Amino acid sequence: MTNTRIMIAGGGIGGLSLALTLHQIGVPCVVFEAASELRPLGVGINIQPNAIRELFDMNISAEALDKVGVPAKEWALVGQNGHEIYSEPRGILAGYNWPQYALHRGEFQLLLARIFCQRAGTDALQLGQRVTGYENNADGTVTALIKQSDGSTKRESGTLLIGADGIHSNVRAQMHPDQPPIHWGGAVMWRGTTRAKPIRTGASFVGLGTHKHRMVIYPISPPDPETGLAVINWIAEVTYDDPEKRDNIGWFRQVEISNFAHHFQDWKFDIYKTLWEPQLMLSIP
Repeated sequence: MTNTRIMIAGGGIGGLSLALTLHQIGVPCVVFEAASELRPLGVGINIQPNAIRELFDMNISAEALDKVGVPAKEWALVGQNGHEIYSEPRGILAGYNWPQYALHRGEFQLLLARIFCQRAGTDALQLGQRVTGYENNADGTVTALIKQSDGSTKRESGTLLIGADGIHSNVRAQMHPDQPPIHWGGAVMWRGTTRAKPIRTGASFVGLGTHKHRMVIYPISPPDPETGLAVINWIAEVTYDDPEKRDNIGWFRQVEISNFAHHFQDWKFDIYKTLWEPQLMLSIP
């Protein structure tokens, strides 16, 4: 590769999607990812039809997405008494030309990485390479300053450096040194997965509770043909009036169930399918 390439700091969903688009339009690029190994981290995410349209335009097929998630059929809001307040179809059923997908974040990232390496070559995604900063050069190019997983450093030059290195981006911090701290509104979400039978349509997003104290539940895999169980993503959310009371927050940090289950110990709802067939009793001890 030469210095005419575009460099991308960060091999997450944003960085890899950008890299796939650049390769598709014939622009040389390389992705520097801090992790030494890509693993299926995280749990469920929701991809709306407008984003699925872009994935289809990158020749990522529905068959490929079906291996890491399921097309969503419905959004339903359920009140504190367990009764439905509102529901609506999603994706193709809502009249869009493209589906909406609920899928596993980490498996989706690995899918993007595999496709990118197949198309651009394995050298186009370099792991164990953390971009710590950059230097602008007199000839209009830019040099990325990189710390490698073994502790050594190196310099890589290119036409452009794009920071896709997360919410605590080193690239952004250097580019905007006077940027104020990220504002947090006080919502804490504990996330996980459980194997259970899908409820309602079998591909429904179900929201329970209020804007300050709620759960969201949806499947991110099809049911197992033998057991009927799917991987169910759940989000338990509490909003604190005083955000300063919470610290050590991060999506990648694991916690014990006892850290949050007490917020939901009195919750018990009967949840029904569209045909009002009893399907699952949700109870959090």
